[in-house]
Amino acid sequence: MKKNSPQRKYFYAVLLTAVLFSTNTLSFFAQCRSVKPGYLTNPAINPNANNFTGTILIGTVEADASEFPLQAIAINNQDANVFNPLWNPPKYNGPLGNQWTSAALGNLFGVTLDRAGNIYAASAGSIFADGTTSGSLSGNHSGAIYRIDANTGLASSFINLTQDDANQSADNVLQGPGLGDVTTDYATPLNIYASNFEDGRIYRLDANANILGSYDHGIQGRPNAANVAGLEAISDTNQNQSYLNQISTGITLPGRRVWATEVNNGRLYYSVWWETGSDQPQNGWYGAGVNINDESRKNEVWSVGLNADGSFNNASVRREFSMSAVSGTGSLEPITDIIFMPNGRMIIATRGMALNGGLFGNFHKGLVIELSGGYPNWTANRTKFAVGQNGNDGSGGLAFDPTGNLGGGRIWATGESLFLGSYNNQQADTFGYQGMNDNGTNQNPSTSVLVDSNATSDQEKGSIGDVDITCGVTTAASATVSGRVLFGQEAVSRANVTIQNTRTNETKIVQTNSFGNFVFGELAVGDSYVVTVNAKKYPSTNQTRFFQLNDSIGDLEFQLNDAAGRKR
Repeated sequence: MKKNSPQRKYFYAVLLTAVLFSTNTLSFFAQCRSVKPGYLTNPAINPNANNFTGTILIGTVEADASEFPLQAIAINNQDANVFNPLWNPPKYNGPLGNQWTSAALGNLFGVTLDRAGNIYAASAGSIFADGTTSGSLSGNHSGAIYRIDANTGLASSFINLTQDDANQSADNVLQGPGLGDVTTDYATPLNIYASNFEDGRIYRLDANANILGSYDHGIQGRPNAANVAGLEAISDTNQNQSYLNQISTGITLPGRRVWATEVNNGRLYYSVWWETGSDQPQNGWYGAGVNINDESRKNEVWSVGLNADGSFNNASVRREFSMSAVSGTGSLEPITDIIFMPNGRMIIATRGMALNGGLFGNFHKGLVIELSGGYPNWTANRTKFAVGQNGNDGSGGLAFDPTGNLGGGRIWATGESLFLGSYNNQQADTFGYQGMNDNGTNQNPSTSVLVDSNATSDQEKGSIGDVDITCGVTTAASATVSGRVLFGQEAVSRANVTIQNTRTNETKIVQTNSFGNFVFGELAVGDSYVVTVNAKKYPSTNQTRFFQLNDSIGDLEFQLNDAAGRKR
């Protein structure tokens, strides 16, 4: 095709039309967002490196001092092991001599990766029932986040967030409230968000463990909701003594207790924990005359806007939904993880807990629920995913692997009682991870990939934590977007061209050269982008274009009008 032929222009018009998104429905397109840590394929660090050739599952579990609360599992053969509870894929627990033991890391729950493959894992505090809850690398601090270096596999204490470690459990194990979740925005520069059970805040950190800010849902969220009027503030400093007398861990009040966190399309989504199926707030906890039974005191999901640098935009807070208001959820347990899928679908996981000092407990009450429709029309489908043999055996962790299910995508959930009994004449009780087809319906253990956390028949009730997924490659996939800005056949120089990643809000701006050309490099493949052109003399009739970047795009052409709206 000739450079400016009608056929060429038609080709690019079709290419762009195929990937256009409505500005009202533009959302994060689920993908594998983190490269595989390099140490997993380095034989000098991982003697089993040859078996870690594909996608990796990163999981957290409760562990004794000499056991491993963090594990990397090679699941590249998952499609050949649907419903095989005896499948024992290769596992890695850190470099010899510096393994990821509970003595070093304590017990962990929340886990995430950044785009470079560094792992961040958060102290579980008192989420689990017993065992070592704090690690020596952090000075036995229950507000610790640990970082596993992507190149060496070495663990280090990343940061200790505020915790009252004077609180101890009945068995005299140091057991502060711990952290709920940790997530990253996969941007450059990196933002890390962590929810703190002690003070109810979400902390924003950079890659060097500097605290860049915090967000207090009880003070900055509830009273400022754009879509829910009249919600009172809940302070962490005025907890009523009747509440404090019933807890042993220093955890903040229900209603300002934030757990799950996830970045999507320029917003930070988070869950608020109010109640459990057997334990609700009691009269007196919030002071005299406060109605504890109204609809504003149910487990819920909120979101707050993020500015371009990842800071919190407190003027854009909204409640996404209350669990009691979303039909068909059937769960009173806290929401412990959130992920987003293609077309804006949200997947949430719940975990059976207790509300006061014994946070752990209430097994066989964890669900995985799909929500669609988007704000403000979220509707739930709780029948698509059944975790464990009872369908409600979830442990609260979620991740998405776009390569699983022969490329159709697989949702990984943590859970217990995934399989109980004998399989091929071997005891095969499975507690760990269940991979369910995203493009299927009525997913259950018989249609899923099952992985036991320790490859034994031990029933690790209440001991399974969170999960995340890495890509199958050790280098980040990137692409370029280039094109030209024209007025008829005339090149438009010094036009400002902006490209924005709609998931991370990362923005780049370039000016066209004397030939009207522009180019953007090192763009993450799989993300969605918006490109805009601004030229003072030439207001374009089609200034903005949206697309998902699956490969490099060249000759992205913008045809401008002059100030009078005339084309040349």
